[in-house]
Amino acid sequence: MTNVQFPNTPVPVILLEYERITGKRIIRDANIQDKTISIQTSGRMSYADAARFIEESLMLNGYAILETGRPNEMKIVAYNLDKKLTSEGLPVLTMPSQLPESDAVITYIMPLVYLAPDEAAELFTSIVELHPYGKITPLKNASAVVITENTTVIRSLIELRDHLDISMQRTMDQTFHLERADAEETVEALADILGLNDTESPSATAPGAQAQGTQPTGAAVPSMVALGSATDARPAAPRPRLRAMPWANKILVVATPVDMEHIKNLISHLDAPYEKSNYMRRKLSYISVSDFLQIAGDIITRGLDDSKGGNQISGQPQAGLQDQNRFGTPNNLGNGTNAFGNSGSSGSTGNLGKAGADQAEPPQSVVIGKTLLIADNVQNQLIASGPPEHLFLINELLDSMDCRPDQIQISAVISQLNLGDDFEFGLDFFRTLDNLGTGNPPGVAGSFGSSGIPFIDTSTLTNINNLAAAGQGLTLYGQLNSYTDAAFRTLASTNRFKVLSRPTVYTVNNRLATIESGQRVAIPRNTLTSSDPGLLANNQIINSTIDYVDVVLRIDVIPLINENGEITLQIRQNNDNIVATQNIGGNQVPTIGTQALGTTVMVQDGGMVLLGGLISEQDARTKTGLPLFFDLNLLGRVFGSTVDNIERQELLIFIQPKIISSSTQHSRVDEDMLSRTQVGQGAQEFGEGERDNLEVFESQDFKSPEKRTRFFNNLFKRKPKPENRNGTEGGSTPTTGQSSREDYTAPLADEIEGNSSNKLRGLPEVPEYRAVPVE
Repeated sequence: MTNVQFPNTPVPVILLEYERITGKRIIRDANIQDKTISIQTSGRMSYADAARFIEESLMLNGYAILETGRPNEMKIVAYNLDKKLTSEGLPVLTMPSQLPESDAVITYIMPLVYLAPDEAAELFTSIVELHPYGKITPLKNASAVVITENTTVIRSLIELRDHLDISMQRTMDQTFHLERADAEETVEALADILGLNDTESPSATAPGAQAQGTQPTGAAVPSMVALGSATDARPAAPRPRLRAMPWANKILVVATPVDMEHIKNLISHLDAPYEKSNYMRRKLSYISVSDFLQIAGDIITRGLDDSKGGNQISGQPQAGLQDQNRFGTPNNLGNGTNAFGNSGSSGSTGNLGKAGADQAEPPQSVVIGKTLLIADNVQNQLIASGPPEHLFLINELLDSMDCRPDQIQISAVISQLNLGDDFEFGLDFFRTLDNLGTGNPPGVAGSFGSSGIPFIDTSTLTNINNLAAAGQGLTLYGQLNSYTDAAFRTLASTNRFKVLSRPTVYTVNNRLATIESGQRVAIPRNTLTSSDPGLLANNQIINSTIDYVDVVLRIDVIPLINENGEITLQIRQNNDNIVATQNIGGNQVPTIGTQALGTTVMVQDGGMVLLGGLISEQDARTKTGLPLFFDLNLLGRVFGSTVDNIERQELLIFIQPKIISSSTQHSRVDEDMLSRTQVGQGAQEFGEGERDNLEVFESQDFKSPEKRTRFFNNLFKRKPKPENRNGTEGGSTPTTGQSSREDYTAPLADEIEGNSSNKLRGLPEVPEYRAVPVE
């Protein structure tokens, strides 16, 4: 408690007492050092009341104590001596609850709703007398006034504003719950329909009619359309105010009764139910639903704004790659010390990812605007829910895209040609076909063998007996250029040409097909050498980490069906082989050589493409001489000789695409594939033919290993052939040089010009097989 008694006291002395009771420092103006005033009161009061009493007394005498923005520090300004308080950085407040309890000078921004800022400033100035430092500034664009005064005057002006800034008509509020439409979108639609976003001043309206004002920009609340006027004229009636509540999907409306009824009718139209079903479920037959999900999202997003596009998903990698990376990254391939390998072939289409995964790919979903898309990868079906127009677009797109694609059979013959003096390249032989005389027919075949062997006429190849008439070497019968038709046949007497494998794969139009043949090679990755003191002789311990590298011949083909039965083939061939070994850290590490080529070619359906030019060399050393003596170190050169030869081998790959557009064509292709094996047709007859095969199988006693072996050995035993009139088995005596079924290599093409069958005529009939019980 303290007494406040300062009769005719200098201002600095009063400030010292103020600093004592408040604990704050005062920054003094130089103009108050010689000023004296009187501050007196009766009775004792608390320090807080005494401090407030001193502040208000100084304010009445032209001295204002202001905040400096730093704690426990104030400043005193003599505003009567031509000093403006607005230049002292007064605090700016916007809410009545922020006003301080003391009679401090502040700047307050007072918002207005119905009252124009110019009218409010004029009314406030005429009703309330301001202090010399007081000031009221109207803000038209923000529909507010800025007031600089002490808190007592500002509280009086706020109370005055509450009585003057009122609507001329009674308003009401109502909440509307939306069942289907979105609250924020509905508010935007109502504002557009009612013209609440217009910036022009409304014209005068007749009594009772709805008057429209201009929405103040500064007073607008997010997701809310407010009324008010930014012009000097007062609106005749308040404009509706709309606010969206997205968490509850509701709209709060504040409007006059007439406007409320009109808005209610508009909301009923905007929240109307769909007349058609907004749900669909469709199973896809030929395309992957995960691939189609991104396409469906794009067609829906095309008709939406960027802000309403929804989430975008990462489409699954499609089998058909794009541009130069469409074949993917080739493996480091090859196969051992053999230039072209002989460890079999495999084919695949597309990118199968991780085969044999434990679980299927989980479902995917994406929300675009008001449409939900779900891809069920297990059942390959699309589930969609949304506006009917979006579902119609999806169904229309699926009708066009989900169609059965044409299949393509890609047959290949991977062969190896030993080069010599007569042929530097494998293509040198095929160029001889271009140098034939004019007397030969345009469709001819050539013979790869010794000189002097004539070319044969393709018209005589309908009988297999004529196929061997070309003599030694390789007889070609295939579309190697524009006028040569054909098939392959390797005679047993040639050593220069060898068929390594004859794979066949299937793919669909414009999808990747892959043929691989090779092995995996062990290569040390890390080698760690450590010492063990416990070992006496050798104290080194070597630990190596081994990686296996794919060393295969790889052929990637992407076929594209064009018009008029043409097929565009994008081919990429990669052939790696082990060319040498080198010692690295005590380990023999193989050196892998790479041969690669890529090309694009157009062929007819059933035509053939030859890939060649990849040549490899191998050093070969041959020792000859008198046995037991030419292996001796010194006498070996006398009794024998050593010849070093370089063997040059070229990889020749023949590729034939064939379009399969119907089940009939597919059956013909399968029949041809069965005819290429020795037991293919017999195995088919065993599965489809005699019913007693199953009975014989079930009647066997397989406890004895000998009976099990005899049964399966007799599984495809041939039936005895009936004798003919000459007393010999079969229908005719084999012609000299005729090839048996086992020696016959099936044609690469399924059809031969002039022969509707997919096999050459004159072949021996396929023997009939049956199961024989074991006695």
